[in-house]
Formats: sequence, structure tokens, C-alpha cells
Amino acid sequence: MANITIFEGLFYAAVLGIIWISVLVIYRLFFHPLAQYHGPKLAACSQIWFIQVWTSGRYPFVMRHQVHDKYGDVVRIAPNELSFRSPVAYKDIYARVSKDGQFLRSEILYSTGSAAMRPNIVFSRDPQDHRQQRNELSHAFNGHSLNEAQAVIEDYTELFITQLGEKGGPETKGVDVSIVYNWLTFDIIGHLTIGEPFDCVKQWIHSEWVTLILDFAAQLSLGTFLNRLSVPTFCVSLFLPTTLKNNLISHDRVTDGKIFRLIQDSKGQDDKHKQSLQKSYFFDRTIRESEFDPVHLREQAKVMMLAGSETTATFLAGITYLLLKNPETLVKLQNEVRSAFTSKKEITKDSTLKLQYLSGVIEEGHRLFPPAPFGLPRVCPPGAMIDGCAVPEGTVVSVDSFTMSHDARNFSDPDVFRPERWVGGGTRDNLAASRPFSIGRRACLGFKIAYMEARTILVMMVYTYDWELVNPDLRCWNPNPRWSRLYAEAAEILEYLKSTVTKFNLRRYIQFSTTCTGANWDEKNSEWNVTLQRNETPNDEISVQCDVFIIAIGRLNNWKLPAIEGLDTFQGRVIHTANWPQGLEYHGKDVAVIGNGASSTQCLPSLHKDARSIGNFVRGPTWLVPHVFSRNGEAQVNHPQDLIKKFETDPDSYFQFRLGIEKKLAYSFRGLWANSNAAQEFTMNAKQHMIKKIGDPQALKALVPTHYKAGCRRFTPADKYIEALNTSNVELISTQIKKVEGNAIITTDDQRRTYDIIVCGTGFEPYAPRFPIKGRGTANLSDLWSENGGYESYLAATVAGFPNFFVFNPPICPVNGSAYPGIERTSDYVIRVIDRLQKDRLRSVCVKQSAQDAFSRWVQSRMPEMVWAEPCSSWCKPAFATRHLH
Repeated sequence: MANITIFEGLFYAAVLGIIWISVLVIYRLFFHPLAQYHGPKLAACSQIWFIQVWTSGRYPFVMRHQVHDKYGDVVRIAPNELSFRSPVAYKDIYARVSKDGQFLRSEILYSTGSAAMRPNIVFSRDPQDHRQQRNELSHAFNGHSLNEAQAVIEDYTELFITQLGEKGGPETKGVDVSIVYNWLTFDIIGHLTIGEPFDCVKQWIHSEWVTLILDFAAQLSLGTFLNRLSVPTFCVSLFLPTTLKNNLISHDRVTDGKIFRLIQDSKGQDDKHKQSLQKSYFFDRTIRESEFDPVHLREQAKVMMLAGSETTATFLAGITYLLLKNPETLVKLQNEVRSAFTSKKEITKDSTLKLQYLSGVIEEGHRLFPPAPFGLPRVCPPGAMIDGCAVPEGTVVSVDSFTMSHDARNFSDPDVFRPERWVGGGTRDNLAASRPFSIGRRACLGFKIAYMEARTILVMMVYTYDWELVNPDLRCWNPNPRWSRLYAEAAEILEYLKSTVTKFNLRRYIQFSTTCTGANWDEKNSEWNVTLQRNETPNDEISVQCDVFIIAIGRLNNWKLPAIEGLDTFQGRVIHTANWPQGLEYHGKDVAVIGNGASSTQCLPSLHKDARSIGNFVRGPTWLVPHVFSRNGEAQVNHPQDLIKKFETDPDSYFQFRLGIEKKLAYSFRGLWANSNAAQEFTMNAKQHMIKKIGDPQALKALVPTHYKAGCRRFTPADKYIEALNTSNVELISTQIKKVEGNAIITTDDQRRTYDIIVCGTGFEPYAPRFPIKGRGTANLSDLWSENGGYESYLAATVAGFPNFFVFNPPICPVNGSAYPGIERTSDYVIRVIDRLQKDRLRSVCVKQSAQDAFSRWVQSRMPEMVWAEPCSSWCKPAFATRHLH
């Protein structure tokens, strides 16, 4: 045979490798015993798919949404591995008690990395060894030891609560509970395991020891995919970062030292001295009464400290978040806890067991945040049957606990935090589908302590403090279930605003008696120069620089008096509804109200009760509709006291009440499509309502539109206005105003009516701010937000040519009955953009003109379909507008 060159050898090796891989892939896809099961094709061929998903940090979500939801209850996730998600499969795999037919732990997860070292209780795969280890530790989890452990938990929790009050009070920025819960649980488990805390809570700092333990956890996660690649033990260290390797060595060294001190304290001392020492509740008996391996004791301590701390801290952070994001559940828990105890001394292991809603909160939290949100792999024995499926011997199987507890067949609305499903029964939820601590002989030995910690810490937190979510990237709500009526009046709204400012300590960000007089973008420094005038004093003006400039003055705030000849020479008093003077005396006066838009229809009913006479001058008709949310036909009726009490004590009822309002408003949007049946129906109903309510035929003729549908102009819930029109001291005048002369208004038919006060309910620049805002180059916002400028914005949040600039309710900003949902959406958008500016260290961000033009073209292309395009005159467009609707 001729000599083969190195190149040829490599070529033949590559060919053989390709053939081998191809044959292996074909076999695994079509001829393997698991080929009948569906799943990702890459997963069937190799471990690469699993490793990619595992290391992505999104394993539970991928398994739920992209694996089981797509492929079903039984999915092939590796060449020789199946994942199940049914409660029946869970029992079949983890609760089987047959001596010869047990599902043993798989080495792909449970591998110590050293054949010479006895595995700890978590990684022990031998059933006999695992049983022996459980027996060695079981004494620590019996009634007497649990009582002693409860005392430890209470002591550290009491210290934690005290520290929390000092470090996280209303005058602070709050605390990150995902960090401080770790400090508390590590202190507790440190005392229970090695007889001494880490003093994280006492010193309120992160302990180096805690860092080492978390690095140990990182090694365990890394080992999971290295085991799947069958990497030899001696090669594992090659894959570890140097820092991690050094930390793991330090971890072993420090743990050895702590274990040595524990042994010295537990042995060789007289009984009286022992009782004065802190002891390990887990290992004290083992050290005193039996032979033991110090190395195994160290490994046991490492895994127990991790299992008893990080998982509990993660759960507590998760449940705190869920309670804050679902305030009605927090209120229910507060009511239960605070009515059950009169002092913290009454909070004990036994007393907290009586709190049913607390138990529901904890179980629901474990369902949503299971300690191990993945399947625990087992190896099939001969003749294995799992949920009716015959699975070949040696197959690795598991039930994905996260997917099972989030399956809509097991739990209705599986993503909703609903503690009630665990309280009192009566639901159709399959509660057995949540198994946070596993079942059977391999169930978590320390689950009772985990529940004790959760109950004690949560009760102490809820009993002692009110909570608020202060994350800058999460909303902080301040619902008010005590509104006296649906549309509260100014004084009540002001009190609510004041309470909100106080609650969130917002006063420090607010400067009163200050007027913005101008803002200019500085391109060189990428900042806004804003001029402010204090106390309305022309000479008291300051200039400030800011990275981001936001105007939240809304629309229809830049008021102006209507262009009426002689109005400026009126001998009485002229006021605008947008600039109402305090203490206006109108009792016994003759008052003219100009306009029949929302402002006029709201103020006129209040004025007519005390004025001697009112003349209401209207330029054209408008649709007056019944109040959308009237009670027994009355719009402004106080809520019954029993309803307010229900809202206070049952937050869910208040939430449903507000949700019903939102849905009703959203549903009405369908009536804005001009050719829709809803638009025809809405217009007809409005017309019938006006015919029924307005008594004067001439007033009816003047007010009912004939050439456009309801919604073209801003329709007004105006039952109170109509009632006022039907009274003897109110005159509706549809003849146009010619001029104002002396103390009189003269109409085009030369009739002269004298008044003491003229109230202008019309006259606005709809968007242009009351001060100049200049962006890049010559861009001036007042010019752009004008009829000639086109009234454009982008996504109801910003404007091309104005970097780092945001605005609420600009042109082309739909509100659909309420401005607040639009404001909330804009706030979310602005926060995300500012966050991007900070994280990416950008100097500025500005929408491109081309993008804004494209957005505007799309918006305007849809306008002809809407009732807004019909021939009415409104603040959002002039009559028969040929330019933009806005």
C-alpha cells in the first residue's frame, strides 16, 4: 500500500468523520427508539440544542412556549432524553417506590466530578447511600429541632426588620430585596449549618463568603452542560474562568476552616460549655455521636447552605414583586396578618400556620417561581411506563416543573398571580400540578424549614411595614378607592394629588411659582438650555441645562380670547375658562357664555344657579350625548358609602369597576368609523336623546347637527347643560356675534344684550406651547405645530428635529375617550428611550424626518375613514379641512 501523506490522512479522517456523523444523525432521527417522539430536530441529533437553551438563561420559558406548547406533553429534548409535563408522569417518575424499578438519578445532572469523593445528599445517586444520608440528617427536621430552628429564624428576621426600617424608609431610595433577602437567608442557613452567621444583616453588606457560595452555584450550572458533553473530570477545570476557579478553591478553604471550628466546638468540650456555644442544627448530632468524613461534611455543608438560602431568597423576592404588582392581594394579606396579631411576639411557627391566605400566597408563589424550574433527570428502569407511554430502559426522563405548573389545563390563567386558587377549594385547578419540592424518597428534606422561613419573613414584613414598588423601570400605582363620585371635583382631585406627591416623596422634584419662558437645543453640548422665570418677576430669570427636555402641559392649555371686535374694550369683566380667576363673584349678575364645547357645557350649569341671567352664544350645532357612566340617569351622583367601603376592603372589586369603565370607553371607539353601523347608531341615539331632553324647538334646531355624525366634533356628555337650557334664566343665542360695545354684545341681527361678565369657553392654540422651543437648526415647535406646519409628531411622543425631546398629548395622539391611557403609553416609551440613552451612553436621540413623514402619511391615509373627516369645525381641524387632521 502506497504511503499516505498527512494531508491525505486528514482528508480521509474528515470524510470518515462526516460519514460517521451523517450515519449517527440519520439513526437518531429515524431509527433510534425515541424517534417516534416529536421535538426540535437538533435536540434529537445532539446535546447542542439543550446546551444552547440551558446557557441562554431562558430555559424554563423556552421549554414552556417553544417546546411543550409546540410539540405536546412528551417531547424529545436530547438524543436519549424525554421531557414530560403531566402530573401523572410526575408521579410515575418521582414517586415510584418499587425497590427494583426505581428511576435513578441521571449523571447528566447528578455528578460530583470525583469518583473517590462521597457525594453529598443532593448528588447521591445510590438509593442506599441516599437513604443513609437522609437518616443521618433527619433528626434536624423533626419537631424539636424545627422549634429550635424557628427561634433562629425569628431572631434573624427581627434584626432584618429593624435594619430594613432604617435602610429602606420613606426618605430613602428603597432597598433591592433581591439582594437583602439573600443576606437574611444566608445568615439563617449559616447559623443552622455551621453554627455561625455571616453577619450580612447586622453589617448590611454583602459577605465575601456569600459571593463564594454563589460562585459554587455557578459551577453547578456549568457542570450540567459539561456532563452532557461527557467532558472528563480532569478537563472540567479547563473550562472554568480563572477567577471562578480561584473562588472555588477559596470557598473550599474557608468552608474547611468553618467546619474545623464547628468540630472543635462540638467535641472536646464539657456539656455546660457546649450549651453556651452556637451549634449546627444539621450536623451537631453527626459530629458528636458518629464517625464522619470531614471532607464529606464540607461538601454537605456547601450544598445545604446553597439549597437553603439562594432558592428561598429568590422566592421571597419573587413573591414580594408579585404582591406589589397585584396590590389587591397585598391588601388581603395585610388584612389577614394584621387582624390575626396584636404584636410581633405572637408571630410563631404554629400561629402562622393558621393563616390560610398566607398559605395561598406562598403556594401560588412557589407555583410561579418553583425552586427548580426545570426537570430533574431520572434514568428509566426496565419496563418503565410513564403516563401510559412505554419508555425504553436507560432513557433519561424528567417532568419540567415550570411548564407543568404553567399549563392552562392544570391552572386557569396560569400566568396570573391568584392565591385564592389555594384557599377553600372550589376551583378546577389541578393543585397537584405544582410540585416545588418534588415528591417521593428524593423530595427536598428541608422543605419544612423553607416554609417556616417564608411564613415568618413574609408575616413580619407585612405586619410591620407598608410596601411600595420604587424600581425606576416599574410603575408605582396609587389607586384611590375612596373617590366620592366618578367625576370628582377640583378640591378632591387636589387632595389626591397632594397625597400622591407625599407618598412617593415627589415634592423634592417640583418647583412652584416658576414659568418656563424658552428652551433651545445646544447641538455642540447635546443639551437643552431652558430659561425659567420665578415668581412671575421679569428680572428673576434663571437658565438651566438638561440632557432631556419633556413638556407635559398637554393640549388646549395655550388659551386665547376669541377674535371679536370690541372684546378688549368690554366695560364688564372678560374671562376665559382656561384661566378662571379664584373667587369670581357672579351671584345676581348677567353672564354671557360664548361657545358650546366641553368647557362651556361644563361651566354653564354651575353658573346659572346663582346668576340672574345667562346668554349662551353658539356659533353652530354640536352633539350633546347622555353621560356614558351615569347612575340611575344622573351623571354626578356620589357613590354609596357601602360601595366605597367595598372598594377599600376588596381591591379586586375596585379593579373590576375601573376595568369596566376602560372596556366601555374602548368599545365606543368603533363608532368613530364613519361608515360603520355603530356610527349610525351612535348618531341616531344622540339625536333621539337631544329631541327628548331639549324642550325649546328653536334651541333644538340650533343645536342638532345635520351635516356630520356624532364624533366629528368632540361630543359632550351634557345632561346638566341641557337641564340649564330648559330653565327660564338661560337664553340660547345662535345668531352670530357682530361686536362688543360698552357693556353689550351685539349680534348680526343688531340685537343688543347687556352683561356684567363675558365667559369665553372657546379660543385655543391646540398644541403650540406658550413659550418658544427651538430645536436643531431653525426648527421652531410653534411653527411646526400650526396649520401651515402640518401638526406632526412621531408616535405621540416626540418630534423630528428636536433631539432628547418628548411631549405628552402632541398632535396625532388618540385618547379614545380618556387622555390617561395615552399618557401612560407615552410614559413607557419615554422611559425606555431614556434608559437606552443612559445604558448606551448616547449623546442624543432624535426621530428621523423621513420616519415621521412616513408615520404622518400613514395616519392621514386612514383619516378619510373616520367621522373626524366630515364637515365640522373643531379644535383638531377647521371646517372642510384640506390639510392634516390632528
